[in-house]
Amino acid sequence: MMNRPYLVVECGPGLGEEICVSRDSLVIGRDSSSDYAIPNDRISRRHARIFLQDGRWMLEDLGSRNHTRLEGVKLEPGKPKMLSDGNRIQLASQSILGFHDPATTQSDDSKIITNGLWLDADRGDVYIHNQALEPKLSRRSFSILNLLYEKSLTPYPIASQEEIGAAGWPDEYGISDTMIDSEIYRLRKRLEEHVLDHDFIQSERGRGRWFVQLEEK
Repeated sequence: MMNRPYLVVECGPGLGEEICVSRDSLVIGRDSSSDYAIPNDRISRRHARIFLQDGRWMLEDLGSRNHTRLEGVKLEPGKPKMLSDGNRIQLASQSILGFHDPATTQSDDSKIITNGLWLDADRGDVYIHNQALEPKLSRRSFSILNLLYEKSLTPYPIASQEEIGAAGWPDEYGISDTMIDSEIYRLRKRLEEHVLDHDFIQSERGRGRWFVQLEEK
């Protein structure tokens, strides 16, 4: 399998089987045309897919009837989530697949993350051109950037003021537009320290804000 990601069936049909993610997209479902077929009626014909986007492996529910869960959290159809080495994927109540990515076990010095901006949500780190942002962003700025980044991977990438307020000030009420604008300004200034000619956060009055990735070189 070399450095390709692979799945291990931890529960359900094919227990113990290993499935190599040999291409940049793998569709899982009941239909025999799926890249990995699970012959069970509770599994949808096209249940979920794993795919590579911006250098990161993603998991997406394809509108399955009985849902896809990542680490126990149900995925909304069409809203992919990033995968990490060791994650567990549950399909309906029938299968649990362990996701393994050998590339992530390389040393931090040799690991290629992606060209552009990437977030490590587990550690709270931000990378730009494979260089960690130092000092780290505040927890509030990181939460807002993480929201915008994740929404950029969905069909509707724009975050409203309400969504940004909930991400930056969870469990708080009365968050004003001025508070949000000030935090976004500070976040932009930090990112501009590393990339002067690119605005990662775009905005338009009445619509909201959205994340714009650097173009691949």
